Amino acid sequence: HVAPFYTWTRKNVPLQLATLAKAPGRLASQKRLLEYATLMAMGYRSAYFFRVILQQSLLLSILAFIPAVCLAWVMYSFLGWATGLTFALRIDRMVVVLLLTVAMCATSGMLALRRLLAAEPAELFR
Repeated sequence: HVAPFYTWTRKNVPLQLATLAKAPGRLASQKRLLEYATLMAMGYRSAYFFRVILQQSLLLSILAFIPAVCLAWVMYSFLGWATGLTFALRIDRMVVVLLLTVAMCATSGMLALRRLLAAEPAELFR
């Protein structure tokens, strides 16, 4: 049962890494970048972008966390029923996962913001 996942992962991960290495800009959202470049050209400060990106990161991480906890609870219940073992979805574990999720989303947003702030708005419209 683990073998199909292992086979898929063994083939997929090198493909994803090769794609990322060959064309890193292709994975970025060019449309959203142009929207932010327009706001930069209109005179919005980098603090505004920092605040917007952090708000979006927090919102996305919380919106992703809620269904993930529900799915984890269902999986824990099913595994407990199927194996007869006791599985507990503890609050401290959920808090750690939530904090890590928020940190990963914020880091991703800050890396994207760094790319936006380094770009000249006029160059992005070419």
